This record gives sequence, C-alpha cells and structure tokens, in this order.
Amino acid sequence: MCRRVLLFAFAALPLAATDSRRAVSAFATLPLATADSHRAALGFAAPPVSAADSHRAGLAFAAPPPRAADSGRAGFTFATPPVSAADNRRAVFDLFTGMASALSEGNPIAFMQPFDRSMPGVQELRAYVTALIAQAEVLSSIEILSDEGDDAHRTVELDWFLQIRDREETGPLVRRRETVKCRLERRGKKWVVVSLAPLTFFAPPRP
Repeated sequence: MCRRVLLFAFAALPLAATDSRRAVSAFATLPLATADSHRAALGFAAPPVSAADSHRAGLAFAAPPPRAADSGRAGFTFATPPVSAADNRRAVFDLFTGMASALSEGNPIAFMQPFDRSMPGVQELRAYVTALIAQAEVLSSIEILSDEGDDAHRTVELDWFLQIRDREETGPLVRRRETVKCRLERRGKKWVVVSLAPLTFFAPPRP
C-alpha cells in the first residue's frame, strides 16, 4: 500500500510541471500591460534603468562630434601648397638649359617653344635661330648669373656661350659669349619668356 502511494505521488509531479507551464503560457498570451502587472504581482518587476543606461540610450542616435584634428584636415582639403623660391629657380634653370640643348641639337622649334608669341621681336628671333642652325653646327651652354622675382614674374641674366662651326669644311669657327637678359611670366604651371636681349646674339655669322 505504501509503495503504491509513493508511485502515485511521483506520477503526479509531471502534472504539476505541466500546470506551471500552462501558467507561464497564460502570462505570455496576455497583453503587454496586463502581463507586466502580473509579473509585478508575482515579484518579476523589471529592474529600474540606471543613469548610465539612460545616458547610453540618449547617445544611441547622436553622431559623434568631429575631432579638432579632423576639422583641421577638412579645412586644408582644397588648399594649394605655395611654390618655394627653390622650385622657381629650378624651373627657370630647366627652361634655359632646355633652350641651350635645343640649339646644340639643331632644333629651332624646341628653342622657340618657351617664348610668348606676342613678345616684341619674336619673329625676328625665330628667323635668326632658324638661319643659324641651317648654316652651322652650334654648341651652346649657359650659366645663370642672377634670378630674381616672385611666383609670377622673374628677371634672369645668363652668361651664354655659343660655338658656331660652319657646315662647310672650309667655313669659319666663331665663338660668342655675352650676357643675355630675359624676363619671364608664369602662365598656369609654366614659365614663358616675354623679353630677351640682345636678339642679335643668335643671328648667323656674316659671310
């Protein structure tokens, strides 16, 4: 008899668990407000929100403010770095060494390329250089004596040397050396020669 009672007691346990599950399920089907009130009645009240949690919630959708370093970079995004005096001198040096090389290579077109088309005497200079290269082999070298100015205008003096050998075997050998004065202007990213003197330095030798 005692053995049967014990078996009956253990058999009844699943029923109690099932009932408890039904009770939980009943709370789940209740509307939110009703379920919350039942949980509060049973001691399941939600814990209060802490100050730190409310602070995090307030910042959830707020964009972080830009850092000082980021705003500094943004301010210089479209800034163009200034051209240094050394860069200007290098550009002027490259321009005139290119012209001297063009004479030595017998290329009048390359020699005239840096000149402003509206420069006074530019057509006369073109005629001189074209005739000089047609009549003789030219050795040309330069040394810059002075280079002054700013990012827009330069004034340059050159010690220019020419060795002119007639293309005929019996022709003369002529050496010239003179101080050539030039003025330049910046046009966009390039320097342009707007004045050169004396023009006759580049004229072919007289027969």
